[in-house]
Amino acid sequence: MRFWALVVLGCVGCAGSAKPNVTSVPSAPAPAEPAEDERRPYAELMQPAPGDAEKSPGIWVQVRDVAQLGARLPKSLQTEAPGRMVSEIAQTVSSQFGADIAAVIDLSQPVEIALSMPRGFGPPYPVFGFRVRSPEAIERGQAGLTLRRLSAGVWQLGDVVQAAEPEPEFDDSELDDDEAAMDEEEEEGEEPEPEPDEPVPCLLAHAPEPVGYRVLCGPEEDMLHTLVGFMLRDTPVTQADVHVELSGATYQKTVQTAFEAAIASGKTEAETNTGSEKLGAKMGVAIVEAFAAHERISFDARVAPTGVELLMDLAFPRSLTTAPLELWTRSMSTRRLPKSFALLPADHGLALAFSGLGEDATKAAVSAFLEEVFGGMGQEYVITPQELTEMNAAFAGLVPRDAHFSFAAGVDAAAATAALNANKVEQADATDRPLTPAAIKELQSSLAGWMVVGLDVPAKDYLPAVERMLRVNAIPTRRRPNMPRKDSEREDSKLRRRPLKTAGLPAGTLHLVDEVRPAKTYKPPVDGSEPPILPHDSHTLVIPAGQRVWVVSARDEALAGQRALALVRGSATLAARPEIQQAVERPLLGAWSFTASGMILQGLDWDSADERRMARRKLRRFQKQVEGTSTPMLATLELSPPPANDAPGFGFRVKLLVSDKTIGEYLGSFPPPIPISPP
Repeated sequence: MRFWALVVLGCVGCAGSAKPNVTSVPSAPAPAEPAEDERRPYAELMQPAPGDAEKSPGIWVQVRDVAQLGARLPKSLQTEAPGRMVSEIAQTVSSQFGADIAAVIDLSQPVEIALSMPRGFGPPYPVFGFRVRSPEAIERGQAGLTLRRLSAGVWQLGDVVQAAEPEPEFDDSELDDDEAAMDEEEEEGEEPEPEPDEPVPCLLAHAPEPVGYRVLCGPEEDMLHTLVGFMLRDTPVTQADVHVELSGATYQKTVQTAFEAAIASGKTEAETNTGSEKLGAKMGVAIVEAFAAHERISFDARVAPTGVELLMDLAFPRSLTTAPLELWTRSMSTRRLPKSFALLPADHGLALAFSGLGEDATKAAVSAFLEEVFGGMGQEYVITPQELTEMNAAFAGLVPRDAHFSFAAGVDAAAATAALNANKVEQADATDRPLTPAAIKELQSSLAGWMVVGLDVPAKDYLPAVERMLRVNAIPTRRRPNMPRKDSEREDSKLRRRPLKTAGLPAGTLHLVDEVRPAKTYKPPVDGSEPPILPHDSHTLVIPAGQRVWVVSARDEALAGQRALALVRGSATLAARPEIQQAVERPLLGAWSFTASGMILQGLDWDSADERRMARRKLRRFQKQVEGTSTPMLATLELSPPPANDAPGFGFRVKLLVSDKTIGEYLGSFPPPIPISPP
């Protein structure tokens, strides 16, 4: 919300702190019987702008009602610095552009801002477009403005300020040494004279209805003239309180440059990747390439005393590059989230749901992945083609045929903090000694937390697939002669079935243990980005629940059992939140519920001493956020509304709901600003 509240002020600040010296000259009284053109001296219209002039310079902002924006902000923001700044925008405009201009513009009508895409570290040069309060008064010359005609329908606002002649430098060569020294001492003790403020250039432009008059102001006069055509387009007023749009040739060039740089970086990193990692990278590149083909991205903020709704729309043209993505979106237009999403634990740090890829896309993606994983096994290991075929089929059976699933994860903040700050862990890290097995176990169980996956598939079909996978996993393999192990493989793991200890779970529940140990041949990178892993056991419970299957995982068996029992009993779920119920009852591609605290805890690493030191610093730095931001936010992904006038193309919309309570928690977790005393 802080960003949205400051959009206008931030751009105003870009214009410098100069206060324009615009002279107001009242229009002369009209003669007794003036001619029509004399009674309306400023009725002249602009010439139609060429098509190129109406193209976006990169960034366009529209603020619907600046005058009332502060009053509509969430209650938690109205008394904070962002709310106070928004409420003072009218005074800021007056101080920046002058009282004469402030008197004729109407801040209750939409204010528009245009900026070029930033290059390097140079400042942005925003151009502001204001509607006017009384077009009739301006047209008759009765608005108290000083206007100088520049071209048809375009006038300069204010007097032309001539640059002052530079004063001649004083030649002190004739002074003796004592006089020169005295003058120098006086100059050192004097306060420097402030430079006089220069007026901010402003134009008045008159376009055909429904646009009418616009006042354009900005720090660069050349930019004003360049953007007149763009700023006087007949654009609809958005329903959002703040609308930000990135589009145009300069924006698309920026996106393409970033995409090419990411591809080049990925090629360098892929040199040491395994086969499955390379496939994942290829799929990632294909997805990014499709999304990089978008032509416009926009951000909307709708504010109310109860909270904020943020929207992001990504619009795509119809093209060969985007055709597969468009075809997929059309096939997914009526899909809904899995019902298991509403049954996930309410105390999550992160929860998400995906409506699926569809059967064809899922089958293609799984086949490509397994072909990459198992394709080279016959050359690397002693294994028969029949065994490879069975492995492929068994692991494919674990993925729901349309990739329809929900997921949740959580970490106990107090337990994680206690484990990281335990004396035995801190002392070992301080002296670079290895941790004891007991310390490692405590770290693993506390920091890894728990995970839950909900699969909306019949348990009678899915549990046999898990049993088949276990049989295939038990097939013995040995490496062929002269096929050394890659030094980039970080771990060894063995998946085993173990007896179920947790009482009260449904019959047929499976208990699987993945024994993960660091690979002895692993050579970590010198930058410390991927240290050797700490040994651990991962406990997974596969729980049948009629037409659904729950998969619960934790590095502590007791914790996995506790979370499994809570799921079976249906205690404290997301269903208690109305917005979650609405999300599962309408077409959506995906949803994401999270807390600021949960996201911080999910981002901790602890395999090396350096990672643990970083985790401790992070928890100390964000202690108040971890302890005080527990109210979740909800983001959803859906198809955007169809393009206007049945134009070709499609799009995606991300919606984020942030309640007033969440904003209050977030603001309250930061220390109050320190007031600066006047000198």
